[in-house]
Amino acid sequence: MWSWSEFYKSRVGSASYSQKFINRYEVLLKGIEKLDISVCEMGCGIGSVTLALMLRNKINKNLLTGGFDIDVQMVEYAKQNTGFDKFYVDDIFSHEVDKDKLYVSHGVLEHFNDKDIIQILDRYPVSMHYVPLEGWKIPSFGDERLLSFAYWEDLLSRYTIKTKIFNEGKDLVFYVRQ
Repeated sequence: MWSWSEFYKSRVGSASYSQKFINRYEVLLKGIEKLDISVCEMGCGIGSVTLALMLRNKINKNLLTGGFDIDVQMVEYAKQNTGFDKFYVDDIFSHEVDKDKLYVSHGVLEHFNDKDIIQILDRYPVSMHYVPLEGWKIPSFGDERLLSFAYWEDLLSRYTIKTKIFNEGKDLVFYVRQ
């Protein structure tokens, strides 16, 4: 079984992967850009969101504050991939939250159980998240749960949210502001 760092290693520094990411997740990127607020990428992986925002050049780069991941190797890949040294090791459940930042996750929440997702959303009062939906049929890697939009809608019902389904109904972006 591959580790996350092995899975993503070939994507670090890949212009074609970066362009594919920008094209596929434009809905997420546009949503972030509209808010004009400092952005922190949680569960940053290789820093794909930060890099895409840098490459699109539609957001003040001073608003990009890096991000964090629990995996040391992924943090190193994020630094290498973005040329940005503001990535660090931290845990999503104990990170010191800045209430004036937008916390963004891409491909993170679907790896947690419902109780943990609620705990994460409660900790981060201003956040935007991408999750794959059941339309993908087969998980891409790891323990991701491919849930229906109705399931997410029910899980998120306690929050004030905006949602957007895209990529032929296979993907969901949602914005939470408490």
